[in-house]
Amino acid sequence: KDDLKLQVLVLVIMYLKKIMISR
Repeated sequence: KDDLKLQVLVLVIMYLKKIMISR
């Protein structure tokens, strides 16, 4: 299953969004 991959991808996206917003 790719459930874990999907979760990690979502986490990475949220993390990137946070960084871009805090700039």
